[in-house]
Amino acid sequence: EKAGGLLVLLSHCVDAAAQQEVMRGVARVLRVGLNLRSFHRLLPDAGKRGFGRTFRSPTLWEDMVKTITNCNMKWSGTVRMNMLLCKELGQGAFPTPKEVLAVSVDELKQRCKLGYRAERVRRLALAVE
Repeated sequence: EKAGGLLVLLSHCVDAAAQQEVMRGVARVLRVGLNLRSFHRLLPDAGKRGFGRTFRSPTLWEDMVKTITNCNMKWSGTVRMNMLLCKELGQGAFPTPKEVLAVSVDELKQRCKLGYRAERVRRLALAVE
């Protein structure tokens, strides 16, 4: 399948619905639909070098949680918290709001080292679930 001119190869066969989900995820993460012409007109060198596109998470939920974990932290602390969220709650993947809601604020603080952010992440999970 192609997502915005990119060829996406899957390591195993999946049904059509799963393929569509993968393609939507790839398109979101890489922002393949983002028109950068006006940006490149302002900064032609950026266009020549292919600059201007930033990655984002597969879901808005993940982007929002990562924004919260980035507050008042060095990058290494942000990475640690997000790795712990994946390991402790998401079975290796980024946890869903439902998985976050399955644990208490105190557990988020202890297991994922979120500190004061734990309450904010849990409230966000409640709001989007």
